[in-house]
Amino acid sequence: MVEKGEHINTSIIFKKHLKESKDVLKKNNPDVKITHVLDREFDNEDFFETITEQEDHFIARIKLSRLSNNTKICYTAKGKISKRKTFQKLVDKEFKNRGEYIIEKLNIKGKIYPDVRCVLEWEPIELNQKEYSVVRITLWVGNKTLFDHPMLLITNNKINTLEEARSIYKGYILRFKIEVVFRFLKQNLGWEDFQVRDFESIKNLLAIAFFLVGYFKELEEELKQHPLALFLCDLALSKGKITLFYLLEGLTKVANFQEVSKWMIENNISKEELDQLVQQIQGTDGLLRSL
Repeated sequence: MVEKGEHINTSIIFKKHLKESKDVLKKNNPDVKITHVLDREFDNEDFFETITEQEDHFIARIKLSRLSNNTKICYTAKGKISKRKTFQKLVDKEFKNRGEYIIEKLNIKGKIYPDVRCVLEWEPIELNQKEYSVVRITLWVGNKTLFDHPMLLITNNKINTLEEARSIYKGYILRFKIEVVFRFLKQNLGWEDFQVRDFESIKNLLAIAFFLVGYFKELEEELKQHPLALFLCDLALSKGKITLFYLLEGLTKVANFQEVSKWMIENNISKEELDQLVQQIQGTDGLLRSL
């Protein structure tokens, strides 16, 4: 398959996705500016060049092992300067530019941190004779760092000021919304092993989940009055609350109901027969007898 060019790998799928995303987004708005936000899995010069060549922008988190363009002095066992060229890691080196600002309230996994000091450092870097910009982010609470290691981001945008470096950090943070969808899929729908087997239903669930997570804050007041949102949250036993959590929980119950209904039709199972099965399951003695 490799010889025939028929094989598939992450690189091929990702590059195809980049082009398709651009074509779809620019179809009705040719002037729109696209920024691809990537996790460490895509820390790859080939991907950076592909995005730049199609005249898009990117913000990517890079691995802590990524090297800078700066060499460091190494010594031999005899104490002499080694001729071997060794490069400093970006995570350790001193950056050319630095600035900081205060994040008044930072929510990380449900825990609120007040007055977090965000230190941003940035400088250009050359990879495969192409120039990019790197931003290093360190979060401080008092005199301690919030994480063991700083975050490293790379972009094909030029960075000359603190505000430009901050915009790169804020752009990457937007990606964390996706993690809410991933958690929803893993916990409620089984991710690769979907409880819902119909492909169109899976696509619809993905689209709705991404939409809710991406725009819940902007649409929160409108959703509180929307009949469908009220129905989903009521189904999730929210006691009148309209939140992203209950919307996704309600969506899960609808998806599971749809799958059960489809199974009943395919196997000619009546509601009465299903009710009898449920009654057996609810009673421990009945369940043991049925087994």
